[in-house]
Amino acid sequence: MAELFTMDRVRRSMEELDALIERPQPIHSDGGGGGSERLEMNIGERLASLEGGTSTLKWAAGFVSSALLGAMALLLGGMGWLVVQSFELQSSVDALGTRMDALPAEINANLLELNRTLADSITAARSSEQPSVIVIDRDSRVSPAPSPETTPPE
Repeated sequence: MAELFTMDRVRRSMEELDALIERPQPIHSDGGGGGSERLEMNIGERLASLEGGTSTLKWAAGFVSSALLGAMALLLGGMGWLVVQSFELQSSVDALGTRMDALPAEINANLLELNRTLADSITAARSSEQPSVIVIDRDSRVSPAPSPETTPPE
């Protein structure tokens, strides 16, 4: 049986490989095989093209990363603002609840004051012949109206 690997055969294979490396390899413009328009580039031009592509890819990845980080920062800031607003709203609702709890007592006090004023008015009407006018102010204080004799004419 003959030897498969002889020194002459190895040398010939090495020379063929060197010739292939030095000879420009065809690149098809459509990215595949069989195109009519063929571009031929040597290995240095291919390497420069790849380096340019990787630098563009690095720039795009950095740009997208910074855009995502900015969007995340805006999102976190917005969430923080919403949390603060919810706490302020909760404190406003609590204060409103406190005011609502005090409202029945205030209404009762106003009704008692009105009842007393009406009772005084009825008592005054029964006791004298000339009725006196009772004026009720907004702060629920009772003050008798000035009598017609003391009021200067207009």
